[in-house]
Amino acid sequence: MGATLACLLLLTSLAFAQVPSASPVPLIASDDSALSTPAESLLAARPDSSGPQAIDSLVVLDSPNDAGGSLDLYWTLSSDDGIESGAFAGYEVLRSASPDGPFAPMVVLGPGTDRFRDRFATVGNRFYYMIRTRSLGGSASDSRIIGPVASRGQWFDTRRVSVLVGLLVVLLMLLATKRLPVDQEWMLPAVRTLSEILGRTHRGSLVFVPGTGGLGDMGTIASVTLLEEITRMPGSEGETADVVVCTSDPLAHVLVVNALPDQDVRYVSPDRPTFSLAFTGEALRSPPALGVVAGALGAEAFLLSEALRRSGAIAVGGTTDVGETPFLVASCDLTLIGEELLLAGPLLSPGGCRAAALVHDRLKVLAWVLILVGVAAAKLGVTWYLRAFSGGGD
Repeated sequence: MGATLACLLLLTSLAFAQVPSASPVPLIASDDSALSTPAESLLAARPDSSGPQAIDSLVVLDSPNDAGGSLDLYWTLSSDDGIESGAFAGYEVLRSASPDGPFAPMVVLGPGTDRFRDRFATVGNRFYYMIRTRSLGGSASDSRIIGPVASRGQWFDTRRVSVLVGLLVVLLMLLATKRLPVDQEWMLPAVRTLSEILGRTHRGSLVFVPGTGGLGDMGTIASVTLLEEITRMPGSEGETADVVVCTSDPLAHVLVVNALPDQDVRYVSPDRPTFSLAFTGEALRSPPALGVVAGALGAEAFLLSEALRRSGAIAVGGTTDVGETPFLVASCDLTLIGEELLLAGPLLSPGGCRAAALVHDRLKVLAWVLILVGVAAAKLGVTWYLRAFSGGGD
């Protein structure tokens, strides 16, 4: 019985020994323990005796080459930036409309940052800026206040000097070509042949198809331009030709009607197979003396040109589509290929021959020279030439 009581007293004393006291002893973990506190937390919990060193200088300039609305800030790094302890937090940019404040924080930048672009500097308003250096412990130091500074737009973007030089070159070459004698005017052989054919065309015997594409195709615009010049050219008897125009695109139809209100413009069908069948039937029933199928064309190019050929008319085709060019060459008496179609209208216009020759010949040579010089500059590491044509950027 006594031994039993002794055991019970021993167990009771051990149980009460496990109860924690009111003032527990703090647990200190080793360096390898998962309970170790990060260095950042220790720095944040420890109050700083002094703030980080403020920046020495701050410069605020209007952002160049823009329409206004932005200012560029440049400053020297704090002497505390980059210290090994890692206590430096970064830079806080503050802005105010008054030198007396209040200054509103705009952004907090990390260590090593020495510039910032304020893209919300409204044109016409004056602003004051200040840079605040911060530490991880929460202390801060302010720089001197800079201002007032206002943003304004620039009249000319210096990064576009190459564009200005190019425009000046084009204008000078245009002025030079206007002084050329008439006998030195240059014309593409295919366009010259087309001009001779149109000069022999009788009144009311010409049908024109300005392609089957929309206004988004350059071929459609070029064909409408050619159509306008054809209607202005006098025929063999000195009269302008009456042209029957067949269209398949609604917008292209409206464009042709507005450009040629006195001509017979017929809207056939937006469906290309239907348009081809309708045009074939019309060409075979009323054979024209001359038919022109030029513009943005698809698989129907061969059907339209073959219909003109079977009707006995002189067939003239033209397209900028490389895939359809062989079909037009095989079925047409004359084919305007690529740039010939784009230049046909300007070349046939009064006084437009020299300008078209300039675009086709001299500017193309100039562009190739600039490209070749650019390739050589890239190989030799001549960066200023490449920057002149890069256009710049923010």
